[in-house]
Amino acid sequence: MYAKCGDLNSSNNIFDRLTYKNASAWNAMMAANAHNGHMEEALKFLLKMRRAGVNVDQFSFSECLAAAAKLAILEEGQQLHGLAVKLGCDSNPFCCKCHNGYVWKMRGN
Repeated sequence: MYAKCGDLNSSNNIFDRLTYKNASAWNAMMAANAHNGHMEEALKFLLKMRRAGVNVDQFSFSECLAAAAKLAILEEGQQLHGLAVKLGCDSNPFCCKCHNGYVWKMRGN
């Protein structure tokens, strides 16, 4: 709710106080940062999520591929796609759609 209103500080504080952070909580923070123009922070949340031992899912990848495309960072986007393939998320239509959009954006189409 706070992030939807653009108050990322409050949403970050609430997230930090959560005792149990599941994939939905992590994905919500990635989405909140990305939707408020903080693409690098969204990507950092993916790294923190992995370090915390939470399984990354198709929503994590789709949000971060979109953030990488907006930042126009080819290498990071390729690494994300490689991780999605490694973890088996590449067969998910939702994730594939985001990857295809990323490729088109990076090609300048």
